[in-house]
Amino acid sequence: ETLSQVVQLCTSVEQYASAEKYLRRLMEDSPQAFSALVVMMARQGRTREAVQMCVEQYALSPTELNAQNVAIVLMADPSSEEANKAADSVLTLAVNTFDKQTPLLNTIGAVRHLQGRFDAAEKIYRLALIIEPDDLLTLNNLATLLAENPAKLDEAMRLVDRGLELSPNSA
Repeated sequence: ETLSQVVQLCTSVEQYASAEKYLRRLMEDSPQAFSALVVMMARQGRTREAVQMCVEQYALSPTELNAQNVAIVLMADPSSEEANKAADSVLTLAVNTFDKQTPLLNTIGAVRHLQGRFDAAEKIYRLALIIEPDDLLTLNNLATLLAENPAKLDEAMRLVDRGLELSPNSA
């Protein structure tokens, strides 16, 4: 608890080297510390290094959480071509391995969208909708993606309408 507070303090005053030191100590007891560390690294422009750590962690333990870490790092800084290439095989494998995990599919779909890989993002979102047809986040993500293509605006609007029907209080 105390180390977590120290990390938050260090991060709030942009003392990232100190925060990293404490996060590395916390990693021994908490998997969430690893996630926080790699995201912080990505936000500092150390995306390639953070992705490499995530890929190595996934190779040791191919879990949904470790796949999620790869995707979250890329969402924190999607501009690194090198990092995107390093993460590609893990994300592709994760879609096939964890093909029933809608939250992970949404995150990977968002990464593909940010990468400009619209067909891959659409395929992933559609897979997630097969699993959970009423998932508001997936409906929204797919609608947003489709709205960028004038030929798919009608479908995007149908998805928005469906989401509003499912959650009328959020309109």
